Amino acid sequence: MNMSRLTQSSSISGSSKGAVGFGISAKIWILVIILVLLNILTGLAYQSLVGNVKDLGVNQTTSAMAGSYKRELKNLVEAQASQLAVMLRSESDVEEQKKLIVKALQDIRFDHDKSGYFFAYTQDGTVITVPTNPALAGQNLNNRQDQKGNFFIRDLTNAAEKGGDYTEYYFPKTADGPPLPKLGYAMYIPGTRYWIGTGVYTDDVDIETAKVLT
Repeated sequence: MNMSRLTQSSSISGSSKGAVGFGISAKIWILVIILVLLNILTGLAYQSLVGNVKDLGVNQTTSAMAGSYKRELKNLVEAQASQLAVMLRSESDVEEQKKLIVKALQDIRFDHDKSGYFFAYTQDGTVITVPTNPALAGQNLNNRQDQKGNFFIRDLTNAAEKGGDYTEYYFPKTADGPPLPKLGYAMYIPGTRYWIGTGVYTDDVDIETAKVLT
């Protein structure tokens, strides 16, 4: 009788241990799966955070670069306009004044690819000089539109009328090149009704921004 109970007890005990052993094993697997899922979710969250930080850095850098170019455009035009004003004071003949402006601006180039230059127009939109395309001299471009339909010479004249301001438009880098997006700044030469301007092609801004970010 006692042996039977002992055997029965041992059998029950063995069964219980098997059940407990199975329960612990299952719990371990569940824990491993949870940890794996947590690692995956953490990795995804980290990648999302890195992406957001990178986007923020790109946006801030792009904004800073654009601001830097805008300040440079304004400073360049103001300095050149002041120099021309001094030069034109000694000449009262209109045609001679235009010749002086052409001579002063025709060889000036800046930017890394020498695509930067100054252009000059009369108040009514007639070209005094566009150094990259001398054939435009004397033409009235007031009604010319860029590929987006902007009357860009009118916009530049309006910018000059404000005492100096920015405008965006499309214009070729070379006489036979395709129109490219450009940010321009224009102002009147003090004491005259001629305005001068310059601009930066925004693809150049993108290139310089990419250099900073790499």
